[in-house]
Amino acid sequence: MSERNKRLERVKEDIKKTRKKIKEAQEHLKVLLALQRQLENDEIVAVLRAETEKGGDVMETLKKLEALKRAQEDDFKDEDLGKDIEIDE
Repeated sequence: MSERNKRLERVKEDIKKTRKKIKEAQEHLKVLLALQRQLENDEIVAVLRAETEKGGDVMETLKKLEALKRAQEDDFKDEDLGKDIEIDE
């Protein structure tokens, strides 16, 4: 095998490894995003329970939480972290 063929094979192997790493990173990101959503939901439930126990206005609290959540989602969209990278195989 010539030096050029060896070099080409190494590059192809590196591409294959990189694609695998990207796929694993995307899967890990999806797990983290699901965990984030669950933790946010748990926090919302805790705030609502605390507000109810204090006799506060739950509807007003819900409106504030929804506005906060929308702002966080807008920030996240701006970061483009949720976008999958197309990998040609």
